[in-house]
Amino acid sequence: MPIIKLEETKNYNIALWSINESLEDLIKILKPTNKELETIKYYKNIQRKKQNIASRILLNKLSKKKEELLYMPHGAPYCNTFQNISISHSKNYCGVVTSNQPVGLDIQFKKENIHEISNRFLNLMEKNITKNKNDNIHFVWCTKEAIYKTLNGSTCSFKENIIINNINKNNIKATFVKKDILIKYNVNCQKIDNYFITIATIKK
Repeated sequence: MPIIKLEETKNYNIALWSINESLEDLIKILKPTNKELETIKYYKNIQRKKQNIASRILLNKLSKKKEELLYMPHGAPYCNTFQNISISHSKNYCGVVTSNQPVGLDIQFKKENIHEISNRFLNLMEKNITKNKNDNIHFVWCTKEAIYKTLNGSTCSFKENIIINNINKNNIKATFVKKDILIKYNVNCQKIDNYFITIATIKK
């Protein structure tokens, strides 16, 4: 079980996994309930099956006991032990974050065409901040995805409502602005191999 990161911080706990096991081996590790087996069977794509199983294993790892992973109507995950959880996966990477405050995790595999799609989420100020650098553009994209996950399904424009204020080496400052709502975020970011990982928490 190649967990590549298992970390506790004052704001959140995170577990990351690089999945290279077979589907059969993952099922053996999870020891799924009948309800979990039904959920796993729902996915037709093998990679999606693996990602779903890995998410459940990581949640159990962070909880140190068997958890029931549930989903709200808008798609956000939750369980009984933690106030807030966030799950993300991309190709062979899977991650779970738990926290006592709203938290968002996003993982994205490097896209060679990121510049071609960047107009969908970069505003003019962010184009200047990223300096057209591939990694910076990926981190902005991941940051906006992670922040969106803290909003409980609220509709918003990535370009207009989620604003990147600055980018440092391992930290991004960002703001959600919509009508009379203003929320400031601290976002931890890192790159492992070709995967970009961001964790968004509300600035206190």
